[in-house]
Amino acid sequence: QVTLFFCSLYIIAVGQGGYKPCIKVFGADQFDGDDPTETKAKSSYFNWMMFGICISIMTSRLVSNYIQENLSWSLGFGIPSVFMLLSLFLFLLGTNSYRYSDARGANKNPFARIGRVFVEAIKNRRKTDLDTYNTNETLLLLPDQNSKQWRFLDRAAISCDVVEIEEAKAVLRLVPIWMTCLVYAIVNAQSSTLFTKQGATMDRSISPGLVVPAATLHCFVSLTIVIFIPIYDRLLIPIARSFTQNPSGITMLQRIG
Repeated sequence: QVTLFFCSLYIIAVGQGGYKPCIKVFGADQFDGDDPTETKAKSSYFNWMMFGICISIMTSRLVSNYIQENLSWSLGFGIPSVFMLLSLFLFLLGTNSYRYSDARGANKNPFARIGRVFVEAIKNRRKTDLDTYNTNETLLLLPDQNSKQWRFLDRAAISCDVVEIEEAKAVLRLVPIWMTCLVYAIVNAQSSTLFTKQGATMDRSISPGLVVPAATLHCFVSLTIVIFIPIYDRLLIPIARSFTQNPSGITMLQRIG
């Protein structure tokens, strides 16, 4: 039973890691980036999606944790499972109405596409720039087509097109952001570990017979986000938009910073 339990938790973790990044990108694809109105809506989409997620997390931690500790762990896990199946059913109902990206290379595996650029760049590492940009073998990379960063990847131009090379460069540009976000991940992980351990040592009884589960203390994180997202989206972003003339108010990089 213990083995089955932990295997189930690992499967849940794999499933969550697979759908969370996809649902955000797929949701963003439903907006036209060239339409000013939809660009504003796209900016708000991420805010309100996070708002909905935090509402769900807060509700789940208030209700499910109480059920698990006071009634039944099976019931506590069963109720979220039913809601997950219901959400999947509702998601599939809209299959015919979704927008699907027709971006170049969409029919090719992105890992294979980007990985091929690195492989070809390594294969051609001994070639000179003159050999690499041989007009008889490949298209010349014009100044407005390719970036000047990570020029060693341009050696893959013999067998890869400009878009694929620029995609590979974009992945490398994400590395500093990824490393910076590791610090946030370390801090954020404390709410699900240290908070619970500290909560377990506290007197959490509200009244005789009613004890707040230690894991429910995570709700303070979600509650803070729920309070500040409307302020950010309805107050701060319109003010920023009036200064920057950017439909999103501020850029994605500025949001991270």
